[in-house]
Amino acid sequence: GLAICRQYGPDFTPADVASFWLRNLPIFHVCTAERIAYRNLVMCVPPPESASFRNYYREWIGAQIRADFFGYVNPGRPARAAEFAWRDAAISHVKNGIYGEMWVAAMLAAAYVCDDVPTVIRAGLGQIPARCRLAERLRQVLELHASGAAYEQALAFVTDRWDENRGHDWCHTISNAEIVAVALLW
Repeated sequence: GLAICRQYGPDFTPADVASFWLRNLPIFHVCTAERIAYRNLVMCVPPPESASFRNYYREWIGAQIRADFFGYVNPGRPARAAEFAWRDAAISHVKNGIYGEMWVAAMLAAAYVCDDVPTVIRAGLGQIPARCRLAERLRQVLELHASGAAYEQALAFVTDRWDENRGHDWCHTISNAEIVAVALLW
């Protein structure tokens, strides 16, 4: 993120991110959604199609892992952090894969100015679609916390819904975000 912003400035585009990747990242330094997106870019499949063309990992957590910088450079500006994250994620992810990066970036930006964890999580939620699967599940975790549930109950609530036999499912980003919320709240 830092290198992209240094090279292209704060108005970087998904095409700039794609160009940066092709010029600076060896293909074997990326995996899952990023590797397939990279392959698609090499085959001249531009963003945002690079994220979805034959990309089984398009809703995994790879983009979410790239969120930190975009939150750090936008202290107190969660909407701007989420927008930076969207531009980054759009080359390799779709739906909850993008929303996960937006949520984390927005939370990090909000953490500079918010006093409590539930408010930080809600600030992140405010930057993703209210009716997406990720938002619905995160609201359930917030409700569980507000009800006074114990940590063990919260962890069981999240892990009972995982299905490790569905490895190419959207559940990876959602379950990872739920675990992050549980870790932050309890």
